[in-house]
Amino acid sequence: MTLHKSLCVLLILHSISFTFTQATRFDISNRCSYTVWPASLPRGGSKQLNLGETQSLNVAAGTANARIWGCTNCKFDGSGHGHCGTGDCGGAVQC
Repeated sequence: MTLHKSLCVLLILHSISFTFTQATRFDISNRCSYTVWPASLPRGGSKQLNLGETQSLNVAAGTANARIWGCTNCKFDGSGHGHCGTGDCGGAVQC
């Protein structure tokens, strides 16, 4: 491989790794007619979102294998234990 091609490939790989290591923010909005509890890994669960509410989720730079999903039909007690009909986190508010 020529020096020029090597430098181009190195520059592209550096740009890609730089892009994927930046911190980012997700704004999660509930547009459903029912309550949703956003959950994420590695961060954990969160507060309930009623129709029209939005919550911001900040993801730190270097986070790998992050996931975000919605839980519905959740019932929790004051200590944060309970269950969700969909997307349950092992019976806890925090995953």
